[in-house]
Amino acid sequence: MGIRDLNKIMLTGQVDAEPEMRFTADGEPRTTFYLTCSGSRDTTTAERFRLVAWSTPLAERCNDLLQGAKLLVEGRLQRCTADDPAEQARFPLEVRVRECLVIDPGDAAAMLVPTSPRPPAPPTRTVNLPVAPHTPAPQPPARAPLPVMPARPTGPRPTIATKTGKR
Repeated sequence: MGIRDLNKIMLTGQVDAEPEMRFTADGEPRTTFYLTCSGSRDTTTAERFRLVAWSTPLAERCNDLLQGAKLLVEGRLQRCTADDPAEQARFPLEVRVRECLVIDPGDAAAMLVPTSPRPPAPPTRTVNLPVAPHTPAPQPPARAPLPVMPARPTGPRPTIATKTGKR
């Protein structure tokens, strides 16, 4: 049996700029964003990594990240496949994201507003149709009032017969 190599990287850092989502010719989403990681011993130096997230749920979640959010990212290193030759020169390696966990969202108020990864659809053409005049809804016929029974009967009280016949 052969020995398998391991290509795994875990990073913590802050999102450096707003993520950018693009779509391939097949319609698969790809989100690119940058993560700045400061060194644990020397806080004056920082490394900037280019991260790429593929597939529908992961790319859409990464596209919703805000600048300044603190992340824990797990992925693997791969050669840069940037469309721009200058990007390939600046970032010869990129991190292909497998998992992304938000440690601190940064601006929490902005996180509450959901954003759509795709631009909204153009407005549709509206047609003004003639409107019929408003007529009130028909009312059910009124019911006749019920007769009111008196609380006590009027007139002489009935007599109760006893064995002796007297009252």
